[in-house]
Amino acid sequence: MNLTSAHPNAARLAEAYGDMRKFTDLMTDDVVVHSQGSRGIAAGDWVGKADVVQRMADLWERSGESYVMTPTAIAASDAFACVMARLTAAHPTEGRTMDVQICGVWRFDTDGRLVEHWENVDDWSAFDDFFEPLEHV
Repeated sequence: MNLTSAHPNAARLAEAYGDMRKFTDLMTDDVVVHSQGSRGIAAGDWVGKADVVQRMADLWERSGESYVMTPTAIAASDAFACVMARLTAAHPTEGRTMDVQICGVWRFDTDGRLVEHWENVDDWSAFDDFFEPLEHV
């Protein structure tokens, strides 16, 4: 098994997490994202590049453009990658803050493109409350 942080898929993800255009280009048109939060934008499945990109834009907007994801470790193989990261945000006008650890699991196609993603957060309540405050539901 070739599982390493030096795998080409790990390098692709490391670049993509710092550049939204590269991230979008790395996705297949039929990419699927699964989020296990409890409500709204924090919960459900997004199917297709357009829906996934729109969700990313919505998360950015709801964070007051303060959303920062800092990868701390990436392990990858030909088929999968695991990205450990810290996700922080502090809405500049609404006073909401968030600081959570995430583990994103990605599945690649044979060309090294992203086809599926499972979001995992150490504190889903914090994620839900930040991105989908109950007063907005």
